[in-house]
Amino acid sequence: MCGFAGFSVQAGLDPRQTLHPMADAIAHRGPDDFGYFGWAAGAARRWRQSEAPNSVQVGLGFRRLSILDLSEAAAQPMGTPEQRYWIVFNGQIYNFPDLKASLPGVSWRSTGDTEVLLHHLARHGIAGLAQLNGMYAFAFFDTQTGEMILARDPLGIKPLYYFIDARGIFFGSEIRSLLKVLPGKPELNRRLVSRYLMNGWVPDPDTLFKSICRVPPGHYLHVRRNGQVSEHRFWDLELQAEQGLSLAQWKERLASELDAALDRQMRSDVPLGFFLSGGVDSSLLAARAARTHTHRPRAFSIGFQWGRAADGGGDLRASRLVAGRFPIDREEIIVAPNVVDLLPKVIDTLEEPIADAAALCSYLLCQAARSKVSVLISGQGADEIFGGYPVYQAGRIAGSMRALPESLNRLMHHTAQKIPYSVGGRQVQSVHRLRKLFTSVQNPWPDPFLLMRSPFRLGDMDALLSLDLRQEQEPPYGQHHALFENAREWDRYSQMLYLDTKTYLPALNLAYSDKTAMAHSVELRVPFLDQRIIDLAEKIPARYKASLKGSKILLKAVAEQTLPTAITRRRKAGFGLPLRDWFVRDLQPMAADLLAPGRLQRQGLLNPELPMQWLKEHREMRADHCTKLYTLMTLQLWLEHHGLEG
Repeated sequence: MCGFAGFSVQAGLDPRQTLHPMADAIAHRGPDDFGYFGWAAGAARRWRQSEAPNSVQVGLGFRRLSILDLSEAAAQPMGTPEQRYWIVFNGQIYNFPDLKASLPGVSWRSTGDTEVLLHHLARHGIAGLAQLNGMYAFAFFDTQTGEMILARDPLGIKPLYYFIDARGIFFGSEIRSLLKVLPGKPELNRRLVSRYLMNGWVPDPDTLFKSICRVPPGHYLHVRRNGQVSEHRFWDLELQAEQGLSLAQWKERLASELDAALDRQMRSDVPLGFFLSGGVDSSLLAARAARTHTHRPRAFSIGFQWGRAADGGGDLRASRLVAGRFPIDREEIIVAPNVVDLLPKVIDTLEEPIADAAALCSYLLCQAARSKVSVLISGQGADEIFGGYPVYQAGRIAGSMRALPESLNRLMHHTAQKIPYSVGGRQVQSVHRLRKLFTSVQNPWPDPFLLMRSPFRLGDMDALLSLDLRQEQEPPYGQHHALFENAREWDRYSQMLYLDTKTYLPALNLAYSDKTAMAHSVELRVPFLDQRIIDLAEKIPARYKASLKGSKILLKAVAEQTLPTAITRRRKAGFGLPLRDWFVRDLQPMAADLLAPGRLQRQGLLNPELPMQWLKEHREMRADHCTKLYTLMTLQLWLEHHGLEG
């Protein structure tokens, strides 16, 4: 896992003023080595820092985190022997040994996956993307035609950003590279503010930076010599269930594919470890690795002491139980961060506003593990692929309630609004969930599913946004609705899984995981998103993923073959962050300052009074506004960090 940056322009640019700063901005992604490639007027060359040419039309810069083949032979940018094709590549191709065997006649110089990917693409071109199993983003350049391919893996595990202006296209693994060459000051993408607020993040291909986009998962950009850029999709999730197999048969198939995925993804020439949270997903990976591999896997469990609130008790006890049952070398890490100091650092690391406090924990975990390992294996992706979130059951209920008489739905909605949020000074969380459920049902499908995850109600946007900003907004779920057309004929569970896999997974979970890991030069691998696992999951009937009776039905059936019952039946939990308490204690002064009416009035984006009203109601336990407040604080910190104005 590494980082790259580059450009393709019509008139030459000085790489010392463009390419070098772009690559330097992502040095944390690759502290082990660096290199540059340039092409102009048909001539190509590779150089180090002090050997740069005066002008290039195509530039590729690379920062290397050495994982496979630590030698100079695997350095990037990498070219074919005749120097026609060149590549910069971030990620891992897990099936590279098979691809290598299918390329006879190549005189191999390295033992890693980059050279295999380079020759595979040189031989097969774009058609070769269908054979890749891995996480990747790359730029592949043909010096003979002057054309380039910018591609991102099917699930969006690795990021790839770009912008296009009169000069040409500029791209990179992180936004901070693009800010080095963006003309003028960065600007807020005003039309998507409500899209961010309603989701807590912005779906691909957009960002909240005006003009900066992401290459969507499973897509590539074709950059022609004349500067024309076109976008193409090479993969999409196709949930086509195979009927006729029993749960036991599916269980056998999934267990076999999971072991094979672990074999592929545990390949490393540097120390590797597992993130062991005590949940089903991470525990299953670590336990099966311990059972099927000859060496004892290393695992890291982390607990947090957040001021007055301590987290990790249940998680740590569960992870101890797993480590006690299997030959795992487990290390327990307890950290006591100051959230007021930590939050701005994480906002900077994420580059985009992503309103999920789990990013704080991911940042701390990777920071703590970095001194011991360079690769961490995570259970990310299992919930979206195998139906693990409780919102799927709630979404199914909401979908059914749409069939009830409208008058009955209105009655339930009004009744839920009258139930007090707290009784005797104690919160009643079920009230908060009921309010969201009954409010969401007022909207056509799939909005009820989407709204139950949202920090806000649709009506909040009218009250929260300034009049000018409100008139500019794109529909907050516009991207979801466009994607929904691909799944309209599917069952409700498959529709929800599809939407999450295309939006929630890449734009939220994988986005913060990649950024927080690479901030500490750690490669994060996600075996549940191995392409062979995805290919199998596409065929599994929805009834074996989620139902009103349970979640991750098939995956838990596999886990029951390996893990203790106390783990497989454990209630799903996140990192246990005390978000509600933070806005009463730790974060209250910071929130009051960032969301102060005078500050918001000068900015001109939001109603200057409403956020303080929510903060007061939350502090007095009249409502639960913690996710609203965290979403707004994240936005404010991001705006001020980048000097963005309304």
